[in-house]
Amino acid sequence: LQPEHVLALESKNGQIGPSFLDALDRVNEIKTNCKHLLEKYQRVGLEIVERLAKRQESAYRKLFHWVQGQIPVVAARSDATTIDPTFKRALNLLKQRPAYFSHCFEMIGDSRRVMLIKAFIAALCRGGPNGTPRPIEIHAGDPLRYVSDMLAWVHQALAMEREFLLSLSSPRIVSLREIKAKKAAEALGGDEKKGGGADGDDGVGSEAQVITAISKVFQGVARPLTVRIEQSLVFQPSPTLTYHLKSVIEFYWRTFRPLVEPKGVFCMALKALVDKAQETFNKLVDAQIKQLSENRVPYTPDLSPPPAIETLLDQTRTLIKVHADCLVAESEKDEAFVPVLDKLVKAILDATASVKGLGESNGAVYSLNTACALDGCLKSPEGGVVQVKARVSAVVKQLIKQLITLQAQAFLNKAGIGEVTKALNGKDVSTAPALEESKLRAALSAFYGYLVGVNTLLTPEMDRLSDPWVRVTVRDGVGVFVKESYGRLHAHVLNPKSGYSPGASSMLKHSPKQIETLLDI
Repeated sequence: LQPEHVLALESKNGQIGPSFLDALDRVNEIKTNCKHLLEKYQRVGLEIVERLAKRQESAYRKLFHWVQGQIPVVAARSDATTIDPTFKRALNLLKQRPAYFSHCFEMIGDSRRVMLIKAFIAALCRGGPNGTPRPIEIHAGDPLRYVSDMLAWVHQALAMEREFLLSLSSPRIVSLREIKAKKAAEALGGDEKKGGGADGDDGVGSEAQVITAISKVFQGVARPLTVRIEQSLVFQPSPTLTYHLKSVIEFYWRTFRPLVEPKGVFCMALKALVDKAQETFNKLVDAQIKQLSENRVPYTPDLSPPPAIETLLDQTRTLIKVHADCLVAESEKDEAFVPVLDKLVKAILDATASVKGLGESNGAVYSLNTACALDGCLKSPEGGVVQVKARVSAVVKQLIKQLITLQAQAFLNKAGIGEVTKALNGKDVSTAPALEESKLRAALSAFYGYLVGVNTLLTPEMDRLSDPWVRVTVRDGVGVFVKESYGRLHAHVLNPKSGYSPGASSMLKHSPKQIETLLDI
């Protein structure tokens, strides 16, 4: 050691400066060199180590007490760039004594926690300097903005706090990507050295310490934040707003989770808020479903979805939009949302299917109008919503098929060959009274006469189908059904095994192709 080093280490004024830190660095360097000296000259090396040990411990103890005294001043600063470089260097030198360093870092965290609570309350009640930005509490009447503003403030504070603490514990700011890459490399090379140098310049140890410190700092914010968000959830009975709040809270929770301890008070408080928001949303939707099943919704004169169903359709449309806009990974957000959406969709379809007082055709039109409106709401590229939409589309196809059958049978009955086609599809064709030659000739004559004056294939209630595409599909389906039924009847008459007289074919005035032209299909 040089004389100036000894003078700096033995100074009694209690002040720490660059000269003291240089002297302590020199002591650490000499001690490191002595480890190599011990390999050849053990006696000389041990003597030097013994002389340095007391001086080194005394210096670290002095450094520890000085850092403790500086912590209140340093912790009160809002910008890491204004911190005295001497303090940063002193704190990093304490890493050679982990107990001293951990104690000092905990003291910094405790001081920052108190400061953060005061800053959060000030942001809520007073706002920024000169009223800009405005107090967050002003927007308490708008729950979505209120919760979003609070979490955005916490997000900004957390980023600043992380930068502040990392600047103290590490010579450089280490990104999360670098930390993950370092940990992955260590996991692959199990025997590689994981520790950093004297200054902790690897950043991994510093990152772990900063995560622990940030978790403690934000413990104080957890309680006031939780109380205010819970109030927004309790006093807002709208499922749409509740799900929107849940999406915002979940996004910030997943954003904060890599930056704090996952099992810490702050992170667990946010997770509990996500669960509570989801639970509230589920209860509100279940209450709507129960009300819909217990109170029968009256049908409308035009067979369109009634106001109660329209309200649920608008809600479903909004929920899907919020779901699509949520920045959480698709698989994670689908897990909780899709089962609720599935229940809501099923309840809407069941409500229209169980309506009484409508005929079979009108009931099918009513159900089909609602199913088509619901299918139009489920427009989203999200995988879970696509699956629900596929099930609703299958219901629409089934209802269209049912309506085609009903309309075609009604047309055949009016045309006079309804009983004939039913008998032709039965088991005992040869003994069916409707297929007797005389009755069949009369039925076909009536059928041809009806075709000449018919204007439409559909009954008047089909005008109540709200979707023009569905109306055209049903009309074309009825035409195909009638053509195929006449085709089977035409083939039956011409079949010698049917047992008709040689001149029976004269009752057939038109071929199936001509019927297709007459039906305009």
